[in-house]
Amino acid sequence: MSIRTADIEGVKLGRDLVSHWMGLMRAIHLYERGNSAILSLTSRILEAANGLRGGAFDLEIGIRQGAIFLGGERLREGNVGSAGYHGFVDLLRRCGISTIAIGEETRPEDVELVARLVAEIAKGERTANELVGELGLRGVS
Repeated sequence: MSIRTADIEGVKLGRDLVSHWMGLMRAIHLYERGNSAILSLTSRILEAANGLRGGAFDLEIGIRQGAIFLGGERLREGNVGSAGYHGFVDLLRRCGISTIAIGEETRPEDVELVARLVAEIAKGERTANELVGELGLRGVS
C-alpha cells in the first residue's frame, strides 16, 4: 500500500482533503442536503482521496497523538496550515472519531452524511456510537 504523502502532488492532495473537509463542515451549517456547494466539496474530497489512494484499497484518515495520518503516513502540519490542520484534528477528537475510511465505492452523498453526523456530534446532538449505528442503518461503513 502506497500513500502519496512524500511527493509534492501527494502533499497537495492531503492538504486539499483536509481543507475541503473543513469547508464542508462550514457549508453543512449553511445549506440543505444536496446543495451544489456541498456536492462540489464532497466531490473534491473524493477526488483528493482517490488521488492519494492510487489503488483499490480504502484510504484511512486517522487521528493519532494530535496528528493526521493518511493511510498510516503522517501528513505534516506545515503542509496544510496550522488552523485547518488543528481544526480537523480537534473536530474529530471532540467527536470521538479516530479513523474515517474512504473507499472506491464511497459516494458524495456518503461523505455528506458522515459530515452532517459529525456536525451533530460536535454540537452534542448525537454520540459517536449513534453515528456508527446510523451509518450502519444506511449501509455506509
